[in-house]
Amino acid sequence: MLRDRPVWVAGDRALDLAVRLRYAEVPCAVAAGVDEALSGSDRGVPDLIANYTAFRDLVTRSRQ
Repeated sequence: MLRDRPVWVAGDRALDLAVRLRYAEVPCAVAAGVDEALSGSDRGVPDLIANYTAFRDLVTRSRQ
């Protein structure tokens, strides 16, 4: 599902995820942080996959 989409990874396990995506033949870019990853999207509203803690933090930031 991700092969034809722009994929950015960020966070503590970004490099681990990048390796997993490479084996699945999904090109991705590694970002220094979530802000960089989100700014790399030029296709409107991005899809976001996050663990509970990261998602909670992003929701909190978006409400400020």
